[in-house]
Amino acid sequence: MNDCRVPKGHVPPRLYYVRHARSQAYDDFSGGFRARDYGRFYPYSDTQAEFSKSVENHLDWSSREPSPYLSVMSDRNHADNFALVMQSRTGYVAEVYEINARRLNTSYIFNVPYLMEELRLSVRPDAMNASEYLVLHRIPGQAVVGCRTTKDIEDVSSLKNQDIIECNIEFGI
Repeated sequence: MNDCRVPKGHVPPRLYYVRHARSQAYDDFSGGFRARDYGRFYPYSDTQAEFSKSVENHLDWSSREPSPYLSVMSDRNHADNFALVMQSRTGYVAEVYEINARRLNTSYIFNVPYLMEELRLSVRPDAMNASEYLVLHRIPGQAVVGCRTTKDIEDVSSLKNQDIIECNIEFGI
Protein backbone atom coordinates (compact mmCIF):
# COMPACT_ATOMS: atom_id res chain seq x y z
CA MET A 1 0.00 0.00 0.00
CA ASN A 2 2.74 2.47 0.94
CA ASP A 3 4.63 1.83 -2.29
CA CYS A 4 1.54 2.31 -4.44
CA ARG A 5 0.35 5.70 -3.27
CA VAL A 6 0.76 8.80 -5.39
CA PRO A 7 3.36 11.19 -3.90
CA LYS A 8 1.67 14.35 -2.59
CA GLY A 9 3.27 16.62 -5.19
CA HIS A 10 2.01 14.42 -8.04
CA VAL A 11 -1.70 14.45 -7.24
CA PRO A 12 -3.67 16.61 -9.71
CA PRO A 13 -4.65 19.90 -8.03
CA ARG A 14 -8.38 19.38 -8.71
CA LEU A 15 -10.29 16.16 -8.31
CA TYR A 16 -14.01 15.46 -8.74
CA TYR A 17 -16.15 13.23 -6.54
CA VAL A 18 -19.50 12.07 -7.95
CA ARG A 19 -22.19 11.52 -5.34
CA HIS A 20 -25.08 9.43 -6.68
CA ALA A 21 -27.89 7.21 -5.41
CA ARG A 22 -25.66 4.11 -5.39
CA SER A 23 -22.70 5.75 -3.64
CA GLN A 24 -21.37 3.72 -0.75
CA ALA A 25 -19.88 6.75 1.00
CA TYR A 26 -21.44 8.50 3.97
CA ASP A 27 -21.64 12.21 4.68
CA ASP A 28 -18.80 13.19 7.00
CA PHE A 29 -19.26 15.36 10.10
CA SER A 30 -16.98 17.98 8.49
CA GLY A 31 -19.15 18.47 5.41
CA GLY A 32 -17.10 16.03 3.36
CA PHE A 33 -17.44 12.31 2.72
CA ARG A 34 -16.38 9.14 4.52
CA ALA A 35 -15.82 5.69 3.03
CA ARG A 36 -18.15 2.93 4.14
CA ASP A 37 -15.21 1.03 5.65
CA TYR A 38 -13.44 3.71 7.64
CA GLY A 39 -11.04 1.43 9.53
CA ARG A 40 -9.35 -0.89 7.06
CA PHE A 41 -5.67 -0.18 6.41
CA TYR A 42 -2.88 -2.21 4.77
CA PRO A 43 0.44 -0.69 5.89
CA TYR A 44 2.61 -3.80 5.73
CA SER A 45 4.01 -5.71 2.77
CA ASP A 46 2.43 -8.94 4.06
CA THR A 47 -1.01 -7.37 3.58
CA GLN A 48 -0.52 -6.65 -0.14
CA ALA A 49 -2.85 -9.49 -1.19
CA GLU A 50 -5.58 -8.04 1.05
CA PHE A 51 -4.88 -4.56 -0.32
CA SER A 52 -5.17 -5.85 -3.90
CA LYS A 53 -8.44 -7.63 -3.10
CA SER A 54 -9.88 -4.48 -1.50
CA VAL A 55 -9.12 -2.47 -4.65
CA GLU A 56 -10.63 -5.19 -6.86
CA ASN A 57 -13.76 -5.23 -4.70
CA HIS A 58 -14.02 -1.45 -4.86
CA LEU A 59 -13.80 -1.44 -8.67
CA ASP A 60 -16.28 -4.33 -9.01
CA TRP A 61 -19.74 -2.76 -9.03
CA SER A 62 -21.38 -6.09 -8.24
CA SER A 63 -19.39 -6.39 -4.99
CA ARG A 64 -21.22 -5.24 -1.89
CA GLU A 65 -18.07 -5.49 0.23
CA PRO A 66 -17.65 -2.25 2.25
CA SER A 67 -14.86 -0.21 0.70
CA PRO A 68 -12.22 1.92 2.45
CA TYR A 69 -11.90 4.08 -0.70
CA LEU A 70 -13.70 6.95 -2.37
CA SER A 71 -13.33 7.17 -6.16
CA VAL A 72 -12.47 10.58 -7.55
CA MET A 73 -11.57 11.70 -11.06
CA SER A 74 -9.08 14.23 -12.37
CA ASP A 75 -11.11 14.85 -15.55
CA ARG A 76 -14.08 17.17 -14.95
CA ASN A 77 -15.82 16.20 -18.20
CA HIS A 78 -15.60 12.53 -17.32
CA ALA A 79 -17.03 13.25 -13.85
CA ASP A 80 -19.91 15.21 -15.40
CA ASN A 81 -20.66 12.41 -17.88
CA PHE A 82 -20.48 9.77 -15.15
CA ALA A 83 -22.91 11.79 -13.02
CA LEU A 84 -25.34 11.99 -15.95
CA VAL A 85 -25.08 8.23 -16.53
CA MET A 86 -25.74 7.53 -12.84
CA GLN A 87 -28.74 9.84 -12.88
CA SER A 88 -30.18 8.01 -15.88
CA ARG A 89 -29.59 4.61 -14.22
CA THR A 90 -31.04 5.52 -10.82
CA GLY A 91 -33.58 8.21 -11.63
CA TYR A 92 -32.07 10.48 -8.97
CA VAL A 93 -30.07 13.68 -9.34
CA ALA A 94 -26.33 13.17 -8.92
CA GLU A 95 -23.82 15.75 -7.69
CA VAL A 96 -20.25 16.50 -8.75
CA TYR A 97 -18.05 17.90 -5.97
CA GLU A 98 -14.85 19.72 -6.80
CA ILE A 99 -12.01 18.77 -4.47
CA ASN A 100 -8.90 20.87 -3.82
CA ALA A 101 -6.35 18.05 -3.55
CA ARG A 102 -3.95 20.20 -1.50
CA ARG A 103 -6.57 20.25 1.25
CA LEU A 104 -6.87 16.48 1.50
CA ASN A 105 -5.50 15.40 4.85
CA THR A 106 -4.78 11.88 3.71
CA SER A 107 -1.46 10.91 2.25
CA TYR A 108 -3.04 7.80 0.76
CA ILE A 109 -4.23 8.61 -2.73
CA PHE A 110 -3.88 5.96 -5.42
CA ASN A 111 -3.96 6.17 -9.22
CA VAL A 112 -6.23 3.37 -10.48
CA PRO A 113 -4.44 2.68 -13.80
CA TYR A 114 -1.15 2.40 -11.89
CA LEU A 115 -2.71 0.00 -9.36
CA MET A 116 -4.19 -2.09 -12.17
CA GLU A 117 -0.76 -2.56 -13.71
CA GLU A 118 1.38 -2.72 -10.57
CA LEU A 119 -0.86 -5.15 -8.66
CA ARG A 120 -2.02 -7.06 -11.77
CA LEU A 121 -5.62 -6.71 -10.71
CA SER A 122 -8.32 -8.81 -12.32
CA VAL A 123 -10.91 -6.14 -13.01
CA ARG A 124 -12.83 -5.56 -16.22
CA PRO A 125 -11.12 -2.73 -18.15
CA ASP A 126 -14.42 -0.85 -18.37
CA ALA A 127 -14.63 -0.84 -14.55
CA MET A 128 -12.08 1.95 -14.32
CA ASN A 129 -11.00 5.01 -16.24
CA ALA A 130 -7.67 6.67 -16.89
CA SER A 131 -8.48 9.67 -14.69
CA GLU A 132 -9.63 7.69 -11.63
CA TYR A 133 -7.96 7.94 -8.24
CA LEU A 134 -8.85 6.33 -4.92
CA VAL A 135 -8.78 8.35 -1.70
CA LEU A 136 -8.38 6.27 1.45
CA HIS A 137 -11.07 6.72 4.13
CA ARG A 138 -12.33 10.29 3.74
CA ILE A 139 -12.56 13.57 1.89
CA PRO A 140 -12.72 16.31 4.54
CA GLY A 141 -15.16 19.19 4.15
CA GLN A 142 -12.30 21.68 3.95
CA ALA A 143 -11.24 20.06 0.65
CA VAL A 144 -14.68 20.47 -0.96
CA VAL A 145 -14.58 23.76 -2.85
CA GLY A 146 -17.60 23.47 -5.12
CA CYS A 147 -20.47 21.35 -6.32
CA ARG A 148 -22.99 21.13 -9.11
CA THR A 149 -25.86 18.82 -9.82
CA THR A 150 -26.77 16.94 -12.94
CA LYS A 151 -29.47 19.57 -13.42
CA ASP A 152 -26.69 22.18 -13.71
CA ILE A 153 -24.74 19.95 -16.10
CA GLU A 154 -27.79 19.37 -18.31
CA ASP A 155 -28.32 23.10 -18.71
CA VAL A 156 -26.22 23.64 -21.84
CA SER A 157 -26.05 27.40 -21.34
CA SER A 158 -24.62 26.98 -17.85
CA LEU A 159 -22.19 24.31 -19.03
CA LYS A 160 -20.44 26.73 -21.37
CA ASN A 161 -17.67 28.65 -19.60
CA GLN A 162 -19.15 28.10 -16.13
CA ASP A 163 -17.04 27.08 -13.18
CA ILE A 164 -18.42 24.71 -10.61
CA ILE A 165 -20.91 26.50 -8.38
CA GLU A 166 -19.50 27.06 -4.93
CA CYS A 167 -21.25 24.93 -2.33
CA ASN A 168 -20.59 27.42 0.38
CA ILE A 169 -18.89 30.83 0.30
CA GLU A 170 -16.69 29.91 3.26
CA PHE A 171 -15.05 27.14 1.19
CA GLY A 172 -13.72 29.77 -1.25
CA ILE A 173 -10.47 28.97 -3.00
